[in-house]
Amino acid sequence: MSALNRLAGPEIKPISSLDLPQPMRSQLDNGIPVFEINSGAQEVIQLDLIFNAGRWFEKNKGVSTATANLLKEGSAKLTAREIAEKLDFFGASLKPTGGFDRSSLTLYCTTGKLPEILPLLKEILTTPEFPQPEIDLYRKNKLQKLKLNLEKNDFLAQKYFSESLYGEDHPYAYHTAEPDLKALTREAIRDHYRSNFGFDNCSIILSGRYQKGALESVNSYLGSSDWPAKPSKPAATPLAPVKPPERKKIDKKGSLQSALMIGTRICPKDHPDYLPFWVLNTLLGGYFGSRLMSNLREARGFTYGVYSSISAHVNEAYFSIATEVGTAVTKAAIDEIYYELERLEKEKPDKGELDLVKKYMSGQLLTKIDGPFNQAQTLKGLLLHDLDMNHVATMLECIQTVSRDQLQALAAKYLDPSKMTEIVVG
Repeated sequence: MSALNRLAGPEIKPISSLDLPQPMRSQLDNGIPVFEINSGAQEVIQLDLIFNAGRWFEKNKGVSTATANLLKEGSAKLTAREIAEKLDFFGASLKPTGGFDRSSLTLYCTTGKLPEILPLLKEILTTPEFPQPEIDLYRKNKLQKLKLNLEKNDFLAQKYFSESLYGEDHPYAYHTAEPDLKALTREAIRDHYRSNFGFDNCSIILSGRYQKGALESVNSYLGSSDWPAKPSKPAATPLAPVKPPERKKIDKKGSLQSALMIGTRICPKDHPDYLPFWVLNTLLGGYFGSRLMSNLREARGFTYGVYSSISAHVNEAYFSIATEVGTAVTKAAIDEIYYELERLEKEKPDKGELDLVKKYMSGQLLTKIDGPFNQAQTLKGLLLHDLDMNHVATMLECIQTVSRDQLQALAAKYLDPSKMTEIVVG
């Protein structure tokens, strides 16, 4: 038996194919589409109920997030405390999420307890009371959190950046302000619930390890048509007009650091440029070994971390670079960011550098299909953007085939420094 050479790293093998296991598709008696991912080693279930009820469908600022969070804070028969105690008794959790485009409720529980929890879930979904004391508590907590956030430079940079891209009242841009929270009423919340949380505006993802009877249990409680909410088709929210790039400096007295955000609107997720640009973004600032990190952190010591990212909503997408640096090096850091953008336009990436990025991204894709809950999260994204179930394989193909010439052309198309919005707070 030969000795193990501990100085040699394991062989890195290319990933030749990657497919998201196809979910089983069915529907409840009332027509709610169901996507099943029955796998995993532990008998634990994740049940996602997804509604077209995010900010895009609001009539009042902040109401979509408030509605999602207050759903489980009191029903016709149970108080918020009683609901919480019942969930605790079953060892379950119920997580509400209010997003830009969708709102959701996610239930986690052991497989054997699902039939006992489903009556409670139906109670929460179909008879929410939105008690005024719970609304007042929610408002108080949000106002306190807002007060703290308004002292943070990075929060302010994000606020001014998104408003500069889309306009301060656009659903993808606004940050709920104190007047919005104070104007939030029980009737506005009830109206958002009635207009969006119906069975005919819902999709379900059932994932985890479970027996055949699990879906029948879900259908017996959630498959009826007696949900009180009756969604109506909302008026279309207009896409925000493309605005000229802005450069803003917001002085904050006493700041030792400046928060920077630089970026621009880009193509949506279903555009042919999107996936190659995703590779370009990773090379620039999407992982710890990126160009921005190597320059601003490793070579110059300007920051602990700098990243670029893509925020892709259903109807819009934008690219941004974010970091915090000492006030004394703010201008130098901005200059280096623009230098890296210009370098991508002028020079094709080195082959070895691009190969490393491709290996990193291929490995990261593996996590998207590692276990039923990661698969469910990936499926959510595909459903949100109306993408094909083979899209994960398409992502891998793009990673493997995108060329240096393509990335340089995309940099020239999307990363022109003169087209960047720039926000500095500090």
